[in-house]
Amino acid sequence: MVITGAGRNFCAGGTSRPCVERQECFAGESNALREAYQAGIQQIPLTISQLKTPLIAMVNGAAVGAGCDLAAMCDMRIASTEALFCGDIC
Repeated sequence: MVITGAGRNFCAGGTSRPCVERQECFAGESNALREAYQAGIQQIPLTISQLKTPLIAMVNGAAVGAGCDLAAMCDMRIASTEALFCGDIC
């Protein structure tokens, strides 16, 4: 199975402003946030870890933040000359 980005980037992850400012999905009581996180975004790595088919990331541009995590979760990464891998701080 192959995943890639549409357009110029692979995956830019999300914006950190709501997290820092405790807004949107980051607002609320800590136990509720934990439960929402487990039911939401944490389902991606759990699902990937249960795949029986190899997962290939075709990185065609920026893989930043959670996008870099996503590429790292794959079994193999194939990067174009335009690829950029960056964790939280670039």
